[in-house]
Amino acid sequence: AAEVTGEHLARFLCSQTVPLALDGVPALYLHSLTATRNWSAGVERTGRARTINRARWDLDTLEAVLVRDGHPTCRVFAELTRRLRLRRTCPALSPGQPQQVLGLDPRVFAIRRGRGVDHLVCLHNLSAADVTLDVVGRFGGESGVRMWQDILGGQGEVASGSALHLGPYEVCWLQPVNTAEAE
Repeated sequence: AAEVTGEHLARFLCSQTVPLALDGVPALYLHSLTATRNWSAGVERTGRARTINRARWDLDTLEAVLVRDGHPTCRVFAELTRRLRLRRTCPALSPGQPQQVLGLDPRVFAIRRGRGVDHLVCLHNLSAADVTLDVVGRFGGESGVRMWQDILGGQGEVASGSALHLGPYEVCWLQPVNTAEAE
């Protein structure tokens, strides 16, 4: 089996985070939460392609890898459960809140969720390339937002009108920090 790289993990986490930004209640399979590798031997044994994602975890093995800090299963499980907990605290991501897909860059899936000052702009770089966006300027002017906080990733605070750099497969959820209405 090939070594799992940081790029593999980032790409996988990005793919699993997109549904968390969408309207509705996201469903994550156990094999997504544990980053289970494809079960090629199962496909060979059964002759059915869908067996690729039907591997069975041994409970002792699963419990052992979930506490091994550097193990990909541990890293993915910890990060996806963190993202799920964060999603639960965001009113803008509640089922039924408005959503608008934003056409910012063909490499980035961007969606605005919520309304008024209680909204998020969720950005998912679906490419292996670095991407720079002026999203904070474009959407800050509409809602009076002067400063944004990346509540999911590592961007920190970003001022409206400044460029935002997303690394390969990077995800950030921008939440307004202050607005003209709040002053």
